[in-house]
Amino acid sequence: MALLHFRRAVAEDCAALLTIRQAAIRGLAGPLMNQDEAERWAMRLSPDGMAERMARLEIWVAERHGTVIGWIGFEGAWIENLYRDPEPASRGTGSVLLSHAEQLIRDRGHASVGLKSAASAVGFYRRHGYVPVAPPEPDG
Repeated sequence: MALLHFRRAVAEDCAALLTIRQAAIRGLAGPLMNQDEAERWAMRLSPDGMAERMARLEIWVAERHGTVIGWIGFEGAWIENLYRDPEPASRGTGSVLLSHAEQLIRDRGHASVGLKSAASAVGFYRRHGYVPVAPPEPDG
């Protein structure tokens, strides 16, 4: 994988973050959700909602060659969002973003990390050592 650059998201990233979220949901929903359900989930967050999320959460982006290809949002020790471009060239981006956020959270003195996950991402989080404590969210 080409070198990734991490930085805090800025207001000008709002449209790119929303586009990546929508593409990830549409492209990675998998067998647990049909395309109509995925489309409803993808469109549930408006540009204003994304801007609110950016104001509320600490969001970090992963860039490759100056293009945002993924992002993670968290508050304290709680990861709320992790999305990456579904293109094959972005494989590994989610894992690297997760690791980056976990390190930031540990550096701030938290002993553990929590998150909510859609059913389509449970396997990803299990591979990274997370243990389910409740059923996953059916649609994000």
